[in-house]
Amino acid sequence: MREDKAVLRAQLTAMRRDHAGLGEPDLRARVLELPEIKSARRVLLYAATRGEVPTEPLAQALRANGVSLAVPRITPDGLVAAPFHRWDDLVPGAFRILTSDAPAWQGAIDVVVVPGVGFTPRGDRLGLGRGDYDRLLARTPVSCKLAIAWDFQVLDDLPTEAHDQRMDVIVTPTRTVRTNAVSTASSATS
Repeated sequence: MREDKAVLRAQLTAMRRDHAGLGEPDLRARVLELPEIKSARRVLLYAATRGEVPTEPLAQALRANGVSLAVPRITPDGLVAAPFHRWDDLVPGAFRILTSDAPAWQGAIDVVVVPGVGFTPRGDRLGLGRGDYDRLLARTPVSCKLAIAWDFQVLDDLPTEAHDQRMDVIVTPTRTVRTNAVSTASSATS
C-alpha cells in the first residue's frame, strides 16, 4: 500500500505543479459561500507551496470578513495552529513553508483547510506521507475539515489506512463535494 501511495503522490504532485493557479478565483468564491466558512470565527489555513491551491487570496478575504486566522507550524510535538494577522508577517518554517511564530491557539477550531495530493468524494485524503494533519485532526476539536483542490485531484479511489482522517467537504474550481464523513447519505455535488 505504501508503494501505491508513493506512486500516486509523485504523479499527482507533478500534475499539481502543471495546473497551479487554474480556476483559483472560482474555487475561492465557492469556499467563501460555504455555510461553514460564513459562520467560522477561527480558521486554520495552510500557506500554499509546491503547486497547492493558492491560499493568500483566501486568507485576505477571510480576514476582511473578521475571521481569526492561523497557519500550521511544525513542532517536535506535531502541527499546531499559529495565529497571524498579516500574510507579510509569516516566516519560513520547517521545509521552508510559511508559518507564524506566535503562540499556538488552544481549543477548538471552526474550520481546518487541509492540503492534500489527492481526495475522493467519500472524503479520503492522500497527503505527503508524514501524517502531521492526521494527528492534528485526531487530537483537535474541529467543526469542519475542508479540502481545497484542483479538479484532477479528486479521484474515485485512493489507498487509505486506519489513521487517515477524512474530509467533510472538498471544494474544486467546478464543484463542492459534501462527503460521507458529513452524512451517511450519498455525496452531494453542486
